[in-house]
Amino acid sequence: MGSQKRFQQFISGQNLRMTSERKTILESLVQLHDHFTVTELLHHLEASGHKISRATVYRTIPHLIRSRIIRKASVCSSNEEQVYEHIFGHTHHDHLVCDHCGKVVEFFDNEIEDLQDKIAGRYGFKLKYHFLELWGICPECQEKIIEHEIYK
Repeated sequence: MGSQKRFQQFISGQNLRMTSERKTILESLVQLHDHFTVTELLHHLEASGHKISRATVYRTIPHLIRSRIIRKASVCSSNEEQVYEHIFGHTHHDHLVCDHCGKVVEFFDNEIEDLQDKIAGRYGFKLKYHFLELWGICPECQEKIIEHEIYK
């Protein structure tokens, strides 16, 4: 099932209409393969010749999240705007996030996945999905911090 069909089913199940704006927003964000903010999505829409208001995008985002097309990433952009990630149809991955510069590294590790399944089973849970973000300081920022400390 494609993301448009999934979203259509979700919207119908909520007794809502699949408006042309919702369809255009979905089509546009599917083209974004990196993390994105509403501002970046609006720029992409505008560059594609679409005039959709910020309010309409913000009203559509919760539907896209609940339909599991996108998710909120706990990382924020440099201007503290919420960051989203297109997840439907993408392979699962986790994140390493630099607490200093905001750099995000996507990774997948079978050992982590197996351990999560084992822990969930221990407590009688059947996992549907998960999001793992590990926060720290990237190698580049570690180097800058060390250089800064040396020259103090």
